[in-house]
Amino acid sequence: MRSRSRFMYANPGDFLDGLRKSGVNPSIISRIERQGNVMTLLPVNSEGAILALRGQSGIMRTMDYRGTEVLSAYGPLELDSLRWAVLAEIDSEEAFAPVREFGKKVMVFGTGMALTVTLLALVASHFLTRPLRALAEGVRKVGAGQTEVVVNLRTRDEFGDLGRAFNAMAASIKEQKDKLQRQISENLELLHGILPASAVVLRQGGDTKANRQFTDVTVLFAEIVGLDDFSAREGEARAILVLGDPVSAFDEAAEKAGVEKVKTTGGSYLAASGLSVTRPDHCRRVIQFAKEMTRIAGVFNRDHKAVLKLSIGINTGPIAGGVVGSRKFLYELWGETISIARLITRDMS
Repeated sequence: MRSRSRFMYANPGDFLDGLRKSGVNPSIISRIERQGNVMTLLPVNSEGAILALRGQSGIMRTMDYRGTEVLSAYGPLELDSLRWAVLAEIDSEEAFAPVREFGKKVMVFGTGMALTVTLLALVASHFLTRPLRALAEGVRKVGAGQTEVVVNLRTRDEFGDLGRAFNAMAASIKEQKDKLQRQISENLELLHGILPASAVVLRQGGDTKANRQFTDVTVLFAEIVGLDDFSAREGEARAILVLGDPVSAFDEAAEKAGVEKVKTTGGSYLAASGLSVTRPDHCRRVIQFAKEMTRIAGVFNRDHKAVLKLSIGINTGPIAGGVVGSRKFLYELWGETISIARLITRDMS
């Protein structure tokens, strides 16, 4: 070696230890230690030196005299009749340190950019999918039966148009549901006006005939006597109009007494207690109702100067009930108990 080694001057002890580990002859190391430098003492047998002595030049990664990987630029130098090998070497670790540092910076920057882009994508997706989530929640609520559902999307894009269309659809569904509920309530009210509550329950359960046996019921069959004379005096149209008042009063009195009206046909009125609700005192309730009917008829006669009379038959026992007809149906009670009540009414008439 024809030049000084900077490693020798930087840290002689570590430099000499490195030479020992790389297999340099101990006598050479001793001479270097005494001389204080490596000039003309340290042999250089690296691949670059051999190629340069052969007249070649180039750059390569190889091991230097310390046994350390270096980036070596080599070439021959002709001086008179002597051929020298010129080597310029730098440790690979030192040479590529800027590259590695740049790589680290690129990695850190790339990682930061990736995280930033991911975060921005998450935020953007949150805002972009929020209208969809709101619509999905609205659809779920409507599917669960809720109709008062409003999706608040105030944007002026396609999502806003979709939200307004959904709100219009939900409002239409609510309106149709309300109409249906009103219609069902009206139909149920009409049905309760025709059938006893027990028959309504049976029909709602799928039994269209609602046939049932009642073991202990009190029935009332009443006839309004004197209708023909009253109609002849007042006229049929006015008689029908005026007679609606006492019949309505009979219905209210029956409800208060716990008696169910079964039907009204012409001048007859059929009611019973114990049909829909089991009542131990059904007989007393019917008698109380009969007294109230008599009072109502008396008030009617006084107000209209009429002479209508009530013929009432009451009987207690088992009966059968059911719906007769399919489209224009009515509820009928039959059995010996009903027949006896009718006979009592006719005998009194």
